[in-house]
Amino acid sequence: MKRIALSILFIFIYLSSLMASRSSDFEYMKNTIASLHKDFYNSVSKADADTKYNELSRNVDEMDEAEFYFTLSSYLALSHDSHTSLSSQDIWQHFLYIPIQLNFIGEKLYGVSGRAEY
Repeated sequence: MKRIALSILFIFIYLSSLMASRSSDFEYMKNTIASLHKDFYNSVSKADADTKYNELSRNVDEMDEAEFYFTLSSYLALSHDSHTSLSSQDIWQHFLYIPIQLNFIGEKLYGVSGRAEY
């Protein structure tokens, strides 16, 4: 149920971002999260969550879609609930693909697989 409610919330935020500012979307999420997630303040006090909100909400209207997504995700992570998250399949298009795999072996970093040109 939580996952469905949060998915609906994210869809609402995404669609309303076309018509409203991101700061108003973020504020809406902050104000409604307690009604959607009955145990959101179990791992964090409301005062600490409000402090984190104030910290994260600076400059949200200037953020691109990926930055805004991770800002919202950071706020939701305060719940320490693995069932509470945002989901967006389109968000990954904002990241560069690195066509090699790197692993630490001891204290050294090694390229363990990749395409020949890299």
